[in-house]
Amino acid sequence: MLADESKFHGIIIKYIYVLLREKEELIESEKDWIAQESLNNKSLIEGGTLSNVLSRRIDGAVTKIFAEIISIIDRNCNLSLIDPKKCDATTTKLWLAFFENSQIMQFKFANFINKDISVPGIGARKSCHDFEAKFPYSWLVYDMFMGLWSKVKTSGNFILQFDCIFFSSFISLKEYLLQFHLAT
Repeated sequence: MLADESKFHGIIIKYIYVLLREKEELIESEKDWIAQESLNNKSLIEGGTLSNVLSRRIDGAVTKIFAEIISIIDRNCNLSLIDPKKCDATTTKLWLAFFENSQIMQFKFANFINKDISVPGIGARKSCHDFEAKFPYSWLVYDMFMGLWSKVKTSGNFILQFDCIFFSSFISLKEYLLQFHLAT
């Protein structure tokens, strides 16, 4: 499991890095944050040193993004699918493959901007008794099919349209899963 943990950590770090870069590009005041912090006497007095102030600023930014990523990937207790006590190695590898694929996991900082991201305390997580995922990121597959269904409902030729859209999307998902299977 050590290799899977290392891969998980690497993917998390990659997403945090990408999201922090997006934040700097989207928010004008974030571009010169080091200079702003070094000129802020109040934060320098509170922090003691510039190093402490910068460290707190980085910790705050990273913690919020990390918490948001975790809240997204743990929807329906999805993280339990990488627990070696609950799932087999193939499920874990599929979970990690989905997580690593930025086409599937479309994290965008713009989606985080208007959210009041707070880091929940220990025990704040919802119980997994209501619904626990059995397939990695099952809600993304469900959302994909519901999107297809919406397109089909608004079209004139209902059956033919559904057939074309559904099977072309299903085939791409099937090909992705087949490529994953062949790689493992």
